[in-house]
Amino acid sequence: MDSLLHAEYHGVSLQGQRDHRNIYVETRTKAISDVASLKPNDWDVRMLSASTQIDPNGMAHVWTRYVFYFKGTPNHCGYESYTLYQGAGGWEVVSFTDTDNPLNGRSIDEVCPTL
Repeated sequence: MDSLLHAEYHGVSLQGQRDHRNIYVETRTKAISDVASLKPNDWDVRMLSASTQIDPNGMAHVWTRYVFYFKGTPNHCGYESYTLYQGAGGWEVVSFTDTDNPLNGRSIDEVCPTL
């Protein structure tokens, strides 16, 4: 994970119900720590669709619709956006942004419809 994240990486997550959203900002150090502490099958992020745009001068953007499973149970869904830059060592993620919409027993299509 360390080699995938740019030194200036940051993540932003918009979480909660539409009428009560919270914004969480994540540092590179926190992202690496969170992933390192996972146990097998704790997190399972399933990308339902994705589109990628690549600038031949070294920038790329990935947009995905996803569902997040926590310990085998669908927990939330939303959209993710990744910005990557290509440096001497290859592609690195410089930013990550997502919406985190709780399912609370509702279907993925109801909570996170296809755009």
